[in-house]
Amino acid sequence: MAATDEIGQLADLVNRRTQWARVLEAVQSCMLDGMWLTSFAPVVDEGRVSSVIVEGMGFVDRLEAQESGEETAVELFRNGLRASEAFTDGTSIKQAPPLDAGAYSQKFTMLVELSSPIKLK
Repeated sequence: MAATDEIGQLADLVNRRTQWARVLEAVQSCMLDGMWLTSFAPVVDEGRVSSVIVEGMGFVDRLEAQESGEETAVELFRNGLRASEAFTDGTSIKQAPPLDAGAYSQKFTMLVELSSPIKLK
């Protein structure tokens, strides 16, 4: 194997490893104050990760303080993800159940589509 082939393979490996860090950083930068993630699961399609399922929660009082007019905090989070270069407009809310009376936290599930799918091999 030629040295340039080995360098190319090494560069590809480094890129795949850092791509995950960039995806996580992009998600974190869009999160609202009072939100946290409970699950981050890749969706594999044809040997690549094309999207991730993100589950999270947030403190109701902190989320409500950031809501604007007609958009809920979960919608604001989704819109922030869509505006990020790392994700597509196909990013969607899968679940954001209605709150029970007196609830202190809000659960949500999102399908976050990557603008640059991650090759697995």
